[in-house]
Amino acid sequence: MPAAALLLLLWSSSASETEDGPPSSWPSCDPMVCACAADGETGRIVADCASRGLSSVPAGLPANTSALNLSGNHLSGPNSTRLLSSLPRLLSLDLSRNRLDSFSASSHYYLLERLDLSSNEISSIRQISLDGLVSLRELRLAGNRIVSLPAGAFGGAGMLLRSLDLRNNKIVSLEAGSLVRIRNKIG
Repeated sequence: MPAAALLLLLWSSSASETEDGPPSSWPSCDPMVCACAADGETGRIVADCASRGLSSVPAGLPANTSALNLSGNHLSGPNSTRLLSSLPRLLSLDLSRNRLDSFSASSHYYLLERLDLSSNEISSIRQISLDGLVSLRELRLAGNRIVSLPAGAFGGAGMLLRSLDLRNNKIVSLEAGSLVRIRNKIG
């Protein structure tokens, strides 16, 4: 039997349907907290924990989660997002419509491409640390309380940003060099 056929046979038997429903290789999440699904084409895991009344990132999310939606919850403060460091494969993170007044990225998020912090309580870009986000392409900060953009506001992450959404803030001060490294679209 050719090696490719053997691998396909082994994979199909490990992902076979269980008596109760989906393949056993699908990600498991507590359905009372989040809904998880594996993208059939890419195998990436998407976790939807939106509008669940959460005050912190839930424990037990699959470590290989690539997209996480935590919008519309009650996250506030650095401890509420502490468990994100256990998800090193995140590509997309939606933290919109929470109560966050700050966000600090670390080297754990080096793959993150999209970050949505819209409609939170962020009043200063200095309350956001993006230095660990070396792959960040899209940053949404719309609907916060930001009033100024200091020079170098987006640190090293600004070099790769292709989309920055600052709509519905109250920006009155824009220092020279605050947007110099951003490549394309600013909304």
